[in-house]
This record gives sequence, C-alpha cells and structure tokens, in this order.
Amino acid sequence: MSDLRDIQGGTTAEGIHLGSMASTVDIIHRCYTGLVIRNDVLWLNPSFPKEIESMDLTLYYRGLWLKIYFHKKECKIEASDGALQPITIGFKDDKILLKPGATIIIPIHR
Repeated sequence: MSDLRDIQGGTTAEGIHLGSMASTVDIIHRCYTGLVIRNDVLWLNPSFPKEIESMDLTLYYRGLWLKIYFHKKECKIEASDGALQPITIGFKDDKILLKPGATIIIPIHR
C-alpha cells in the first residue's frame, strides 16, 4: 500500500520502494543461492545466513520450469516435463546434466 497511497510523501514517483524491493530479490537470488548464468550453465553456489534454514524457488530457464529447494544439507532440483533439451546445472565446482522431467539431489557441504 505504501506505493499505491504514497504514504512516505513523494518517494513513489522516484521508485524508491520499488528499487529497494528489487534489490532484496536480487540479494536472495544472486547472493544467497549463488545463482548466475554463465556459458550456457545455470550455476548455483548457495551461501545462506544461519537464520535461513531453507528456501524454495521456481525458475523458468531455457524452456523448463525448475523447482529448486535449498535445505541445510541438500539442494533438490526438479525439472518440468517436456520435449526440450537437457540443461546443465553447475553446483559449486561440478556440472550436472538435468533432463526434462528429472530430479536431482545435490549434497550441500558446510
């Protein structure tokens, strides 16, 4: 409601709140999950603060819906079904081929 009613007295037009929220999402996606796309690989390198025990997200990448579950000891990635090509997931230093409709579970070592 702060954006709709401009309760802060003029910051809505400048997009201050929107910029702050976009930065929050960026921190979660890029910093906590380590998500980056580089050289046709979807890289993940999770590093969560101790207060966050788990996080789930849904991501559309190269024609596949991915459900990614980060938990203390593992990362589970489920790919949607379809007649698309497999994708490459990079996790820390490893690369894993993920086929449509498949699920992979990767241990997280802390």
